[in-house]
Amino acid sequence: MLEQSLVLALSSDQGGSRSCGCLARDVARVHGHAQGGQPSTEYMCWLGAKKRCNNPANSSYQIYGARGIRMCRRWSESFQAFLKDVGRKPNPSWTLDRIDPDRGYEPGNCVWVPPIVQARNKRTTQWYEFEGQPALIGDIARFLGVSRHYALNLERRGLLPARRMPKAPAHKLMGCSLVLDLNQTEPFLAERQNNGANHA
Repeated sequence: MLEQSLVLALSSDQGGSRSCGCLARDVARVHGHAQGGQPSTEYMCWLGAKKRCNNPANSSYQIYGARGIRMCRRWSESFQAFLKDVGRKPNPSWTLDRIDPDRGYEPGNCVWVPPIVQARNKRTTQWYEFEGQPALIGDIARFLGVSRHYALNLERRGLLPARRMPKAPAHKLMGCSLVLDLNQTEPFLAERQNNGANHA
């Protein structure tokens, strides 16, 4: 932790802390949210979010603060207020995620999520409507029993039984299982069998 903080401090292009980490530990001790003398992971997530929004030298500022993503005043001024609203992490590995990527760090828009969910919630992620459900191309491919590459190829040819969504669904964090309607997938399966026969 100290070594990482010091490296960031010496790398101004990374927009890291200007201290070796002692300041963060001292502040954490004041509000009592330290574990074994180290700031808690909740505190470090809160601090990281503030830097992304407020520090132009931070490596992530261009996709957060520069495009108007802010932390609400209540949270920005008080870690205790932030913790009261979002609670403790269900698991130490979970990260802070914004439900609506166009809104800031504020009550009602932030939740703790597993790393795999955070990875799915990038602004560049393309979502599809499949059987009336939001899904990623990888989800669709798995449920159709084909490779992701094959699913993308079908989409380019207009044969994938799904349509692109202009924006990520508001409930994208929900981990729902896809339910297939075999009547809808029958034309797709027939097309796949024909392709297999042609390559035989």
